[in-house]
Amino acid sequence: INSLLGTNTQGIDIWTRTWTAARDSITLSFLVATTDAIIGITIGSVLGFYAGKWIDTFLSRIVDVIINIPTLVWFLMLMTIVGKANINQFNLYLILISIGWVYMVNNTRLWMITVKDQEFILSAKAVGCSTQRQIFVHALPMVIGKLATTYVRRIVIVIMSISSLVFLGFLDSKSDPNLGTLLKEAIPLL
Repeated sequence: INSLLGTNTQGIDIWTRTWTAARDSITLSFLVATTDAIIGITIGSVLGFYAGKWIDTFLSRIVDVIINIPTLVWFLMLMTIVGKANINQFNLYLILISIGWVYMVNNTRLWMITVKDQEFILSAKAVGCSTQRQIFVHALPMVIGKLATTYVRRIVIVIMSISSLVFLGFLDSKSDPNLGTLLKEAIPLL
């Protein structure tokens, strides 16, 4: 059989395996980034609108604690809790979400603070719109475009995180192809 990149020691086509690994990594990263965005934008919008209030102060300190501890430390702690043998795609998804939502919260909060005192929000408040409507109908559409870059960046970060952890040996990914697994298997071939 002619293969573009050849086959590995088990006779599996490397080209096909690379695309399968890329598909799986991109699918997982889209799911993680989308869930992070939903959680982070919701919480960040409310915090930005209530900037300076006790809820903002309390939750912002929690976010600061999570952000200031390196992601690798969080990942290893959560992986220890779940158990290295129990790490599958779903558990990996949950671990990545529990770490990643805070970055979207920070960005959304900062953009909402810049928008919350503009005239169209004050007009909505004067007309009698509820706070929820002011946040999610009037203010959020003004900042959602700015948050798209954070969303796209999160997709890349998730792909790199998973690949790095597999490559470094913190995560076993023998059953499903992964970009980190492909890199790890290619080392002896150099």
